[in-house]
Amino acid sequence: PSRTAAPPSAPHQPRPAPAGTSPGATPRPTQARLPALKLHQRAGLIRSLASLLEAGISLLRALEFLSQPAGERSCEVVAAYWMAAVESGKSLSQAFAESGQPPLLTSLVRAGERTGSLVMVLRRIAESEEQLDQMRKKIQASLLYPSFLVVFCGALLLLVAPAFSRSMGMTSWVGQ
Repeated sequence: PSRTAAPPSAPHQPRPAPAGTSPGATPRPTQARLPALKLHQRAGLIRSLASLLEAGISLLRALEFLSQPAGERSCEVVAAYWMAAVESGKSLSQAFAESGQPPLLTSLVRAGERTGSLVMVLRRIAESEEQLDQMRKKIQASLLYPSFLVVFCGALLLLVAPAFSRSMGMTSWVGQ
């Protein structure tokens, strides 16, 4: 008695493993489970990808290298997602879009792929992200002192002023 293969729609057939995985392996991260990258993380990941591509390493091999445990876990997860997408036949720009990267970056990567200047585009994206991160840090630092003054003056007004006015025998609306 020879067995014939059941059609793919048969309910008892096991589902095939996702692209880029072997049966029994842990599944690749999906977009819903991807961590959000901070500016400096995204800049570092994109700069590393550009450096590897510039060194002549293929896109798939570079993404495989970046997805290996070595640095920040969230970068590794995103790189693994990009690698799985590229392995399944998608472009890097499609992988960027599906992983939740900003639309501007996705469009720039798409343009770099189409014009053959992907490495240059990735380098410029990394530089831009680094400059944006530095500017964000400077703005936060410049707002720290005024924020401290507002909190300090508010505490002074609410805590010290009522005690001072009571000691001077004045009645005030502050603190009542």
